[in-house]
Amino acid sequence: MALNSKKNKNYALHSDFEDESERVMLTMSDSTELLILRTYAPVASRNGFTILMIAGWGSIVPGWNGFLDEARDDFDLVYLETREKASSTLTKNSVRGSIERLSSDLQEVIELLKLDQKSLILFGSCMGANIIADGLVQEKFDAHKSILLGPQPKWPIPKISKVLLPLLPKRSLTLIKPFLKYWVVHTQCDTEETAAKYARVLDEASSKKWHHVGKPIAFDDYTEMYSKVSKPVVIVVEEGDKTHIPEDTLAIANSIKNSEIVYMESNKVAHSERMVVKIREILNLP
Repeated sequence: MALNSKKNKNYALHSDFEDESERVMLTMSDSTELLILRTYAPVASRNGFTILMIAGWGSIVPGWNGFLDEARDDFDLVYLETREKASSTLTKNSVRGSIERLSSDLQEVIELLKLDQKSLILFGSCMGANIIADGLVQEKFDAHKSILLGPQPKWPIPKISKVLLPLLPKRSLTLIKPFLKYWVVHTQCDTEETAAKYARVLDEASSKKWHHVGKPIAFDDYTEMYSKVSKPVVIVVEEGDKTHIPEDTLAIANSIKNSEIVYMESNKVAHSERMVVKIREILNLP
């Protein structure tokens, strides 16, 4: 997969949701500041549910344009930018980014915003799915529905990067970026649009934050964690996705007693308005 055209390089640089949403910085219990983006559905079309979205590692808001634009027609939306994102503020008191710390961030966001969990839909992609799953196992929250998109048992980055991440100093991590970018763009993406999206993620990545948050989770295996999930969850399989391997997602789904499995044709479709249509079906909404 190659990014040859100017059009593809400029893909997903703009987001109406990002421009028009309410922006709030929330202070976590370890003094880290996280950005949430929030919109409210029009009164006439509001369905009574709030989607709290936790995107994947480094994911950018414009990569979810289709999903977000469709969802805000009838859902209230809360988009959480996790602590490895450029928008976060880490302090000397910020705890290393273990999966437990990340799920506590989610718990604290729910509490700080006073979200009604009886009408709350947790929607997490890849690492976001892992964050939700850990919180469910630890009983940190109890949403109306948890929808996990493309969960993976391990962090889907090259093994050599996992080895280098703990060894290299923070500033030297910029050396890994070109390798990661080439690997993602040329081996892990099924469309040029997806490749351009992940290329921008790496271009904007903060080496300091990726080291701070990524180092503790680089070699984590979440297989056992998922087997301990007892609450009902919906697992979404992204067919044909080279990064979020469908077979691994299915294995996770089969390890959870109360799981419902749904399929989306690709990573691109799972980021589009068609994912929102599927969520409405799951909730039995018109």
